[in-house]
Amino acid sequence: MKTIFFSFIGGVIGSYITLRFEIWKAWKSYVIVRAEIERNLRIINNIQDHTNSTDNYGTQQKQIVEIMNLDEDKIPFKIISLFQEKIPSWADQAWNSQIGLLAQILTEHQVTEIFEIQTDLIRLSSIHSQISELIIKYGDGSRDRCIKLHVEWEKIVKNRQKTGNPLPIVSVKKKLLLITGLHHFIKG
Repeated sequence: MKTIFFSFIGGVIGSYITLRFEIWKAWKSYVIVRAEIERNLRIINNIQDHTNSTDNYGTQQKQIVEIMNLDEDKIPFKIISLFQEKIPSWADQAWNSQIGLLAQILTEHQVTEIFEIQTDLIRLSSIHSQISELIIKYGDGSRDRCIKLHVEWEKIVKNRQKTGNPLPIVSVKKKLLLITGLHHFIKG
């Protein structure tokens, strides 16, 4: 009888330790996925800053940009600047490989937000590709279609800038409480 009891207790303790180890691994992955999302958001911001800025332009260049933007037959400068940007590959390897592990520690809202970020990144790449194809194929004749695509680009970027990273920085203390399971007993 004692053997069965001790076997049972050993099994419970072993399961608890295994679960806590899995949660520890999930928090390690959390840090990597959070950094991956930050990288993507930083790239979006850099592209946006670059395509909206004429700070490095001289007076004559700024006047040319203003004339381009006023000419209803020409593609606006912002769109030409976006066309000239090389859109990098978005980072999603960590998220894709760690989703099962992270499911243990993320809220449903966080998972949904991350999926929305991935969808937005795919859409931004698609918009850039469509604008590029239109400009290469039709030049200024694609102005109206490029403007519509650019409006969608701006909407997605503004939403991403507003919502930011759904994975906040978590303190070491809070992680330790969550890993050990003590968060049920101690406020962190």
